Amino acid sequence: MTNHLIQELGLDQNLATKYKSLQKEATKNNSPELNKKIKDTREKISQNTQKELNDFAKENPTLKKPKIENDEQELSR
Repeated sequence: MTNHLIQELGLDQNLATKYKSLQKEATKNNSPELNKKIKDTREKISQNTQKELNDFAKENPTLKKPKIENDEQELSR
């Protein structure tokens, strides 16, 4: 993850730094314990991002996902 992406997504800098560090360590040493730490950190980032998206959606109820009826109809054929 680039620093720009981390800032744009508003991710916790400490969590992002931990994830980058674990990824670097994983390239040197592939252990089940390390893979679990990476998975746990990735899950925490995902949970934080999902929470922020939900909060944003609640704060901006007028923003809606555009309907793509034509594409859905074509896929169902």
